Amino acid sequence: MLSSARRPQSTIPAPRSTISAGRMKHVCHLRRCPRQSAGPILVSMSPLKVATVEEWEAASSLSFAPLNCREASPGFTGQMDTRELSPRLSISSTSSGGIRISRTASLVRSHPSDDLLMTLQLASEGQLTQNGRSSSVPAGAGVFYETRRPYEIDNRQDGQRQFTVRVARAALDVADSAVSRTCGEVISPRSPELRVLRTTIASLHEECEELSIEAREDLGDHVLDMIASLIRRQARPSMSTPRLMRGLMAHIEENIHSPELNVTSLAAACFVSERSVYEAFAGMGYAPAAYITNLRMQQAERYLMEGRSVQVTAGLCGYSDPSTFIRAFRRVHHTTPKAWVDGKRGR
Repeated sequence: MLSSARRPQSTIPAPRSTISAGRMKHVCHLRRCPRQSAGPILVSMSPLKVATVEEWEAASSLSFAPLNCREASPGFTGQMDTRELSPRLSISSTSSGGIRISRTASLVRSHPSDDLLMTLQLASEGQLTQNGRSSSVPAGAGVFYETRRPYEIDNRQDGQRQFTVRVARAALDVADSAVSRTCGEVISPRSPELRVLRTTIASLHEECEELSIEAREDLGDHVLDMIASLIRRQARPSMSTPRLMRGLMAHIEENIHSPELNVTSLAAACFVSERSVYEAFAGMGYAPAAYITNLRMQQAERYLMEGRSVQVTAGLCGYSDPSTFIRAFRRVHHTTPKAWVDGKRGR
């Protein structure tokens, strides 16, 4: 967290809970930046252990955004360790018993905030509700949510452990619409981008205190880029198989003349994985390459019957040289293009 010199005072909530100012002073401390003789710049949360819901609410509100905590498990305890990499980014490691957390519409109005939060669920599971979406968040998964809108997190299952990343929304080079589409949607534990991001965040949290201010900010900017890339990927509209097939076939027909037409270019053009391309064609009983070849052969037959040469036909059908076209034609028709034309004309 930042002192009021770097972070506007209005973003630091006045906790609704009964935790005392003295208690907060005990659990928070100022760290002076190296090579700065002026007052303290960064505020880090010492590894904070709490024994009441009220203390957890105050600490969470201070690190993220003003919120309410309730329905805690019996004997609730929690621990939070926040590391500030820059004015734009902080990482908090949390562990706690079960609890329900909410940022209500009234808190959004009375304590406005425009940060993006990302929770990486390390243990147990939870459920996030925002923007009309309610998603289960299993261990290993990630989820984005925004502080400018109400949200609720149901973490009432015991054994909670998370990393929560706070990002200044204005620091992300991503359209607002993409951010909002992503919020409330779970990112699968199988996502390779998420796994890389989680490893990076864990390392930065562990090593943050050993880094210079410049190194923190540089590495923080790298994390911002990774988060922005993940949001863009998540925000791409998902396609049903029929819709995807229409897009794939349209791209094939428009680019059948290109030697670069293949599964990789198809996936890139339709913003899906190569695996999705294979699965879509499998539903039709084709392999993508076989479908492309069949379409090229249909066009080749027409061009040849129109009297075009083998060389011209090869180029129009996406073959970089006539010999490659002749081999492909022979595999389909079991004869050469010339012999096939002669047979069709009754010679």
